[in-house]
This record gives sequence, structure tokens and C-alpha cells, in this order.
Amino acid sequence: DDMVEGIYKGYVDALNEPYTVYYTKEEYDQLQESTSGKYSGIGVVVSQNKETGVITVVRPFEGSPGAEAGILKDDILYKVADKEVTGVDVGSTVSIEVYRPSEDKYLTFEVERKTIEIPMVTSKMLDNNIGYVAVYEFEETTSEQFNQAIDALTAQGMEGLIIDLRDNPGGLVNSATAILDRILTKDQL
Repeated sequence: DDMVEGIYKGYVDALNEPYTVYYTKEEYDQLQESTSGKYSGIGVVVSQNKETGVITVVRPFEGSPGAEAGILKDDILYKVADKEVTGVDVGSTVSIEVYRPSEDKYLTFEVERKTIEIPMVTSKMLDNNIGYVAVYEFEETTSEQFNQAIDALTAQGMEGLIIDLRDNPGGLVNSATAILDRILTKDQL
């Protein structure tokens, strides 16, 4: 089986085409999870320093189990009691110890893993009734979140709109086109 998978991977790699990729079943399943906009976990974005290996919380998702437990931005993950940190373990509880530099102390949190819908869109009303919408990635959940943001801003009296795509790495074409369908007229398409 490994040899057959290797043959398929080698054949596709030899095409030297950057948008053509062969995935094993496991790789495909991971891709599906990563583009679904949902995953099983505690709902915090982390970053690892490549030199030191230190893992720091970049942002806990609002309303996520991690945020509700008290995990904050800039907390350093010190220990995770279990080895398995993603996957099919929704409903299980994980003990997470963090070092909080701002208080110079270690804290332990018991956090329940849940299915997390990643916020791909944030929005707010700016001065002069200008709506602001940031789109972080184009995934399966993005167009629905975008529509909810536009509806909320419209209800607040939005007269203009800024769509912020800075640092957006892209994603699913059908998600991007669904957003364009919402904001462009048929003549503009």
C-alpha cells in the first residue's frame, strides 16, 4: 500500500504543477477539516517560536471553551496533560497549564473540547455609518459569516462598506464567489 501511494504521489509531483496534488485518505481528511472552518478543540489560535519551541496563545476565539476557561492572549502553553489534542475527542476534558507572563505565574485550566466554528469574519460599525468587515480566510463557513455580518451592519444603518482582506491567504473559490455574489450586481459580475 505504501509503495502504491508513493507511485501516485511521485506521478503527480512529476507534473511540476503547483495546483495539482495527490492526497492519501488521511491527508484528504485533514484537508477537509482544515477547509471546513470547524475543528475539534478548545478554540485558541497558537503560534510556535521556531527557535525556542515555545507555544504562545495568539487569540482565543470569543465564546470558545478556552476563552471561557480563562486562557488569554500571550499565555504560554506549558503543559497539556493528554498527547492527543485534536480529532474525535469532542466532549473530553483536557488539563492545560499555562505560564502567564503578565502575572509571572503558572495557571491550570480544565477545558472541555468542543466542535469549534472558526470565526473567519469580524465586523464593526465605524464613524459615519461605514461598515468594516475583515475576512481572514475563504473557507466553507466564511460566506455565511460574511452574510451575517452584512445583515447586522445593514440593520445598524450602514451607508458604506470596507472589506479588509489583508493577510487573507485565500481558500475555497466557491466561498469567495459567494461573497462576491452578495456585494456585486449582475452587471458588475
